[in-house]
Amino acid sequence: MQNQNDELIVSTIAKNFVPFHKDFNYYNHKNGFNISPFYTQKYFYETCQPLLKGYNKSTEWKKRSYALCLLNHMKNLPKTVIRDEINKFQSLTIFNLEESNAPANQMTALDCLNHMVEAHSVTLIRNISGIINRLLELSKASPYLEIRSKSLDCLTTIAKTIHEITLLPYRPLALNSLKNVEDDR
Repeated sequence: MQNQNDELIVSTIAKNFVPFHKDFNYYNHKNGFNISPFYTQKYFYETCQPLLKGYNKSTEWKKRSYALCLLNHMKNLPKTVIRDEINKFQSLTIFNLEESNAPANQMTALDCLNHMVEAHSVTLIRNISGIINRLLELSKASPYLEIRSKSLDCLTTIAKTIHEITLLPYRPLALNSLKNVEDDR
């Protein structure tokens, strides 16, 4: 029982790890806050290494929580910072797309991947085959509508951002896979 409570508490903390990034307009001088414009970068750099260290040394359920914290960081960072950090977190993001028993991680990884593609799609090209296949699989097979929707949004961002010649070999696969989800509601 204690272990289940610990897991619930840790996962709740991980889901809400980066609350200040979401409503940045509320945290201003008028409301009594003194937050610098570079707060998100500083917060990221101060907490990133301890989170990565914890991720590398933890059990499976704790790893999911550490990954969720790191992905929450990434999806809220400015694009200039993501360009510098994309190589470090690309594999973590792709790995969490596979976490079928952790839907919160999948949703956050999809947000993060979308943000990464918008920030610096060139770095993702070497893994584009695996990314597209996983997104197509999520858009068809995930039991969660939000995950299916976000995976389709990611595919749309990839189609708009990455050069058409790079994506041409995947067009028939995408068309065949997406015809089944056309009427998804």
